[in-house]
Amino acid sequence: MRKLLAALAGFLFAGQVSGQQVQNVEVSQFKIYMETYQNYYLIDVRTPQEYASGKIPGAINLNVNNPNFQEKLAELDPSRPVLVYCHAGGRSARAGRIMTNYGFTEVFNLQGGITQWRSAGEQIEK
Repeated sequence: MRKLLAALAGFLFAGQVSGQQVQNVEVSQFKIYMETYQNYYLIDVRTPQEYASGKIPGAINLNVNNPNFQEKLAELDPSRPVLVYCHAGGRSARAGRIMTNYGFTEVFNLQGGITQWRSAGEQIEK
């Protein structure tokens, strides 16, 4: 039983043990990653209503509070970088931790979320 619990704990915290961590980045660095990476996911983890009110161009919506969030993650390629954001950075940080537990190796969280993106004068699309 002890070995089983140790193995389970190792799996659940694999992202942290292997050095996979969510990197919190400011708007300027987030933009550099958007311009530099060729094959990345840009994920908005807000509610569909928030997403409809305006998003970063090219973003897909995967609501972190939806019960099927983890099922949707399983459909994605964990070897691709992920740029993730929400309203202010909290939900996307949580989503990023879930992603690293699913084996995503490069996860970048937009500090301040779309609020900071807008404040920096960056483009939003509806």
